[in-house]
Amino acid sequence: MSQNESPETRQKRVKSKTAVKPRADKVEKKRLCRVHDKVRDWEVDGIRRNVCVNDEELIPHEHGEYYCLFHLPTTEKDEEKFEKEFRERLKVIEEKITGIENLDDDAKEPAKQEIIYDFRYVFFPSYLDLGDYKFSADAYFSSATFSTDAYFSSATFSAYAGFNSATFSAYAGFPSATFSADTDFSGATFSAMTNFNSATFSALADFSSTTFSAYSYFRGATFSANADFKWAKFNITSQTFFLGTEFHSILSLAEAEIDGFVEFERAVFLGESSIPEIDDAVNKEEVGEKSEAYLDLKARLIRQESVSFNSMKLRPCWFVNVEARNLVFNDVEWQNLEIDVDRSGLDREFQTLIDFKIQRPKESLIKACNQLADNAEANRRFEEARLFRKQSIALRKYECHIHDETDPGKKDNIRRNVCRDYPVVNEDGGNYYCLWHNPDKNKAEIFLREFEKRREEGQTDFRSVVFPISIEYTGELSGDLNFTGATFYHRVVFENAEINNLNFNEAYFTDISELVIKNSVCRGKINFDKASIEGKVFLNGKNERVLFMNPANALSLKDAQIEKTHWINFRSIRLLPHYFVDVDASKFVFLDCEWRDANEKDFVIAEEIMRPSHKEIAQTCNQLAANYEENRHYDESSDFRYGAMEAKRLGYKSTFTKIFNLYWLYKWTSGYGESRLWATFVLLVLIGLFSVFYATDFASFDYGENPPKPAETFVGQTCDKMRVIGNPNGMTVCDGIVHSLAVASFQRPDPKPNDALTKFLVTLETILVPIQAALLALAIRRKFMR
Repeated sequence: MSQNESPETRQKRVKSKTAVKPRADKVEKKRLCRVHDKVRDWEVDGIRRNVCVNDEELIPHEHGEYYCLFHLPTTEKDEEKFEKEFRERLKVIEEKITGIENLDDDAKEPAKQEIIYDFRYVFFPSYLDLGDYKFSADAYFSSATFSTDAYFSSATFSAYAGFNSATFSAYAGFPSATFSADTDFSGATFSAMTNFNSATFSALADFSSTTFSAYSYFRGATFSANADFKWAKFNITSQTFFLGTEFHSILSLAEAEIDGFVEFERAVFLGESSIPEIDDAVNKEEVGEKSEAYLDLKARLIRQESVSFNSMKLRPCWFVNVEARNLVFNDVEWQNLEIDVDRSGLDREFQTLIDFKIQRPKESLIKACNQLADNAEANRRFEEARLFRKQSIALRKYECHIHDETDPGKKDNIRRNVCRDYPVVNEDGGNYYCLWHNPDKNKAEIFLREFEKRREEGQTDFRSVVFPISIEYTGELSGDLNFTGATFYHRVVFENAEINNLNFNEAYFTDISELVIKNSVCRGKINFDKASIEGKVFLNGKNERVLFMNPANALSLKDAQIEKTHWINFRSIRLLPHYFVDVDASKFVFLDCEWRDANEKDFVIAEEIMRPSHKEIAQTCNQLAANYEENRHYDESSDFRYGAMEAKRLGYKSTFTKIFNLYWLYKWTSGYGESRLWATFVLLVLIGLFSVFYATDFASFDYGENPPKPAETFVGQTCDKMRVIGNPNGMTVCDGIVHSLAVASFQRPDPKPNDALTKFLVTLETILVPIQAALLALAIRRKFMR
């Protein structure tokens, strides 16, 4: 319904829809009533014909003008007669409405459209009471003047209600009134108290260009469709209250001039509803048949502090293109403001602005959020201000800050696959973060909810994510879990899990964190390369100490920075030395661990050095040896010292140098000083070899005048029988043994060597046997020192 549409025009429009021919009205020839100084020329005939009363008794007024009783613009006219004529007019209309009730349904509606309550430009001189009155047809009070109180309390307007350009000089009361069709108060003037408490507007409520000069109440009113206050004027003396008001569609204050006090308290904007007619500013083609509840506050706020919102829910997009820094907010709940989880709330705000054709929606919403943040900060609502700042930042779409330790070449990939569409916010005043990489530990509740969602989706990429919560994995895990660069503040547990590859490269475990892998199996590799570990790590094997299904390449701690090495625990696991290359394992805790390969054989150094270098394996074995020795596990310590020396020996490149070097001799003389039995065996072999040599013809001794004599004792006779073949006159084997022991102990025994070969071998024995004896003593000493 247009503001300037007359009853005649409306009837013509309705008739064209119903295809019913209009009846021919009698044309009044006498047109003497002035009606009103501002009446439009095209309205005059219709008003005189349908509204004027007693044209035969026109009343003269100022400037020689004549008016009928209804239009006479003075309170001095006959009030009693006016009231009688007014009520008679209402009665006539009621009789017409009653008369069409017996018509067929097809004829009833067109006939009803012919009937209107037409009181255009009527000047009401006295108190008007239409409380509980039922207007069953279109009601026109356009440009009417209510000079004193006008009561429409609990009135029912079943059809159009037109009060456009009406003047209410005194109290205007519409409490509990029901407006079932379009309602038009556009251009009306309310000079005194206005009461729309509990009124119900089921269709468009047009208050555009209305002037409010005193108290206006809309307490408990319901607007089911648009409530249009565009270009309305709230004078400095006005106080307008929307208390507990319900808006199901658009409340527009666009271009309104607000100089007085306007208060929204417990006002409710409720979802979507049908809108029969949408104004020009937001046409039906742009918005559609349905529209969300929306507050359009693009008003001219002369005094911002006079507009207040109390105890209600609001949305940031409602304050676009309005200066919001000095508006008053008390106990307000902001919708779509929490954007840590995802962008849905933010996107809804943005989409609303697009739907309503707001120019430069992103920039406008950013500005609104910043102004609302300024407002909150000025009023010490700091958490609210922080949320507005976050939303403003998220709209700018800053890149999430991935911590500086991350490879710059991988950051874009992380943003695509980990950050994804999560909003980026500013938490520390400098950098911008999404939910996953935000270092704020207060995000725990939101993070847990979103982490569970991602895990259910099968997400395995958590690179550089900051975990403020404990996480736990059980059962069979599909895919490789990637925690590269992640930060952990609490427990990370894998219990009874089947793991593929588990990557903790460059991860940071804080001093209050724990990593527990218990009763699980790993089909791939667990990688801690370059990780920084301040917390505790527990790796427990499953049945028969099996954790790693592929032990050849199962665990890596290369270049890991471990602050408290005694917090790193391995229990009941099969391990291999190369797992601990480039990390100090001397203080790790190993309980009931076996150092074996997949075939349950003891590790072989030759196979270990095929992965890292021989120097790295040697260093690792030494550290493990020190670890076990300190914990009084001497057998394992000995094995690792042996392995360290063997790695050094095998470090020589050529076969020749691998054999002919001191490590080779050290290995074969005493097992690198770790084998007492082997050192004893080698010592006995040396003495035996020299003993046999001395008893052969190859040895030449100077017996002088005392050649060997046949033995007289039983032992001697027995030794005489133990001669080397071909030496009937030389030393027996027993003599050779005694001579060898004497030579080894530096006694220079007789007989003396007689040729160069014998002298050489005697000298060689003097060197080798004592050295071997020393190696044996060293091995024995090491055993007893332990």
